[in-house]
Amino acid sequence: MNKKPEIFVGNIYACASATGAVAFLFCYGMMSFMPACMMSLAVTFSLRLMSVKFGWNLPKIQIKARQERRIAATKENLINKKGA
Repeated sequence: MNKKPEIFVGNIYACASATGAVAFLFCYGMMSFMPACMMSLAVTFSLRLMSVKFGWNLPKIQIKARQERRIAATKENLINKKGA
């Protein structure tokens, strides 16, 4: 479909989840399992909520024009090989 997954393009789903996982590991060293789960849930949810409210997004990678042409040529070659 030639469309990048939303998780890699802009929103910080993966970053919020990773931050929540790190928060869990940090909290689990100081408290029991359930409070650590609740703290990591709060961190993940808060980070995601703030990203929506303040419009935080991941930076987008800029591909140079020459690289774009090379990618397009490679795709065209693959399509031509499948058709032959």
